[in-house]
Amino acid sequence: MPFLVASLILVLPGATHAHEGGDCTRQVTPTTGLPPTEPGDVVCFAPGTYTPLLIVNVHGRPTAPVVFRRAPGHDESPTFTSGSLDHGTAITVINSSHIELLGLRATNSGTGVSVEGSEHIRLAELLVESIGQAGIHVGRTRSATQFLGPPSHHVDVVKNTIRDTGLVTARYGEGIYVGTGGLAGDDTHHVGIEGNHIERVRAEGIDVKAYTHDILIRGNLVAHGTHYFHAAITVGVSPRSCPGPADYTDANYLIEDNVVFDFRRVPPPTVNHASAPVAGIGVGHGKTVVRGNTVWDVPGGAAIELYSTFGTATATHVTVDANAIWNPRGRGLVVGESDQGTCVTGRNAKLSWGDIGPLPP
Repeated sequence: MPFLVASLILVLPGATHAHEGGDCTRQVTPTTGLPPTEPGDVVCFAPGTYTPLLIVNVHGRPTAPVVFRRAPGHDESPTFTSGSLDHGTAITVINSSHIELLGLRATNSGTGVSVEGSEHIRLAELLVESIGQAGIHVGRTRSATQFLGPPSHHVDVVKNTIRDTGLVTARYGEGIYVGTGGLAGDDTHHVGIEGNHIERVRAEGIDVKAYTHDILIRGNLVAHGTHYFHAAITVGVSPRSCPGPADYTDANYLIEDNVVFDFRRVPPPTVNHASAPVAGIGVGHGKTVVRGNTVWDVPGGAAIELYSTFGTATATHVTVDANAIWNPRGRGLVVGESDQGTCVTGRNAKLSWGDIGPLPP
């Protein structure tokens, strides 16, 4: 669908004045913040290095999103950085709607890109590399003890390249991270993760946390990753913060047509850290379909691991269908070996494997 373009704003590193159209239109530099925007604006960044991009309370419309993108005619992506792997986020979207980020680069920061409490957001063709912790995070704004804003929803994360995450804290170095792990109840929903190339991450390539729902994971490549537990693609595993919401029956996770290649276990940094065999795809909640994926080479681990104790008694069915597995140095399908604290005792999974019927209890 073509977008209604209200104006074109060209932002140049260090620029101080310009006019609408080809040159800069406003008094703006990377350190003085963004120009005011209206629905339909296209903010174009010329090549260069910028301080972190912060988009707060910016709202487009369904037919007129606000677009932040690489300037046309340039092959080099504008680079956003906090200047340190230890802290800061290169690009942040908070409490905003109908926003598109296209062709930008996030690097040398604590987190690459964060979407918090926002809706109808599209992250496309971004390059996220050399990051201290997670590459892309979609969820709610929070403190250490409580959520401070609404969940994100209707977020598309498509055709991005994410590599070399977790350079400071490996266990938090997810490629794409949806929801919240340390605080129960982040019901971020309707997130599409499609066509991304995720490489050399030091935790889960894609990690979708419990309490999220309506998540599509399709056509992604996750390659050459490492971790000391969980899977290259991990969904709904281990809501440890109990008690949380009594139920999250929505779930509805579809993991389809992805390729996982060369995901390896590494020793934990200390003896106090949890450790378990890794897997290519790990499913910790029902109402999930795992279909048409290719899992290739998970040494010492399982190609697909299904948990057998789910936190929601009314959402326990997982279907595994038409997946291609080549894992001569590991195992194929494993059930229940890594069940973790789900606030429920007793195996309750209902598992189906292709056309051959339910798996044995």
